[in-house]
Amino acid sequence: MSVEKRRSMEKFAINLRNNSGNSDCNYRKEKMTMSQTLYNIKEGATLRCSLGTGTSQLKVPQSHGATLQGKNQATIEDHVANVNIMPFSMCTRVNPPVPCTPSILLKWINGKKDHKVREELALLNICIVPCVHGGIIKIEESGQQK
Repeated sequence: MSVEKRRSMEKFAINLRNNSGNSDCNYRKEKMTMSQTLYNIKEGATLRCSLGTGTSQLKVPQSHGATLQGKNQATIEDHVANVNIMPFSMCTRVNPPVPCTPSILLKWINGKKDHKVREELALLNICIVPCVHGGIIKIEESGQQK
């Protein structure tokens, strides 16, 4: 990759992080194939674990004071197994697979730094959280109607 292209991508990433909203940033977001549109996450988002055989729905049983399309908005604090993150059917970390029992020790990674809900970073579709059993949980669908 050329130095110029790398600098352009770094500038683009900084603009996205700062959520500048200027037209140049929006134009480049549409043009760059490596970019991903960022979405805030709400209750009902579809989750997938890299070791799970199925998907799960994010639960946000307690409101943080903000809603999206009538559902509770999620934050990086919504990482508790069997409260926010339900099992992913079977876990393939061993052969034969065993029932999934998520075990999450960390908050979601890559929350939206410039948007807080009750002092916690808003959850984005690019966030991930590791499971103690070795899987990486990611957000497959934001739960928002497009």
